[in-house]
Amino acid sequence: MPARSKSFLEAADRVVVGGEYPAIDGGVAVAAEGIENEEVCRLVWGEGVPPERTVWLGFSQGACLVTEWVARHPARWGGLVALTGGHIGPPGPIRSIAGAFEGMPAYFGVAIGDEWVPLERVQESASMFARAGAHVHLEIFPSDRHEIRPDETAAAGRIIGALGA
Repeated sequence: MPARSKSFLEAADRVVVGGEYPAIDGGVAVAAEGIENEEVCRLVWGEGVPPERTVWLGFSQGACLVTEWVARHPARWGGLVALTGGHIGPPGPIRSIAGAFEGMPAYFGVAIGDEWVPLERVQESASMFARAGAHVHLEIFPSDRHEIRPDETAAAGRIIGALGA
């Protein structure tokens, strides 16, 4: 098994979610159809990396996709790092995750005034993961900038570093 491995996915036409979060009703919204892609599984498990050593990380649309993917595939993952993003779906009652994360570390970071990602969506996501047994850290920044901050990269580094070599 490799000590470290990394895989990157790119969305078709480099756009995943346009405008508001799409609704999920009876299936998968068009904007989110790529998260069930078998390529994800082949990339991750094809290299022999077990779930407990796999950290899902994304920024903005990427954070939305990894958050949604991990919510649909609960396990004791190595971690989730959602930088300015949350689960995909309509606003409203927080849905339940069918499974448990068994203490998986999950980090959510967001700016309080980010025009692209509503603070409430990230808070809902953090709550949803905590209720499913993740050890959640939510960090809210007093800013309106849509960016990755040094505190967020440090949090990601801590989660990845905790896995050891």
